Amino acid sequence: TQLIARLFAQPLIAQRLKSQRLKVLSVALASDDKSGRFALADRRIAQMVLFNYEVGTATRLLVDSANGEILFEEAIRGRPQSSEEEIQEAIGIVRQDREGGRLLQERGVIEGGFVVDGPAGTKSDHRFLQLQILSSDRLSLLRVVVVDLTDRKIVSSRVRF
Repeated sequence: TQLIARLFAQPLIAQRLKSQRLKVLSVALASDDKSGRFALADRRIAQMVLFNYEVGTATRLLVDSANGEILFEEAIRGRPQSSEEEIQEAIGIVRQDREGGRLLQERGVIEGGFVVDGPAGTKSDHRFLQLQILSSDRLSLLRVVVVDLTDRKIVSSRVRF
């Protein structure tokens, strides 16, 4: 969107984000200013949630939609919900996998896209999505796949959950 482009074009933001891999997970009209510092009725304020894959952190920003100025920033504890873009990226990774691609070509259907902990031995600051490959009638679970979006690879693929 234009707001995202304006935000990332600001010199201060562009410098700070240089060489960082970021995704905007969500953008919405802010309905509440938790900081208590801004009169939201006076401006159109957007709330943006960003995920930085380089450092494994999520950030909530309040941004003036007129000029892209960041009014407030806070780190988000926990794991924000996955974005549609992340789900599509994970599906693309599964499609490129030999077994996952075969199941999908045989009319398998993908469901899910929930953010989960990675399997034992994976890095805790990585972002993982869980997908289920179902039969075309959605009556049978064929495979549960966990995709590491940070490293862009499948880290777990099991027939049983």
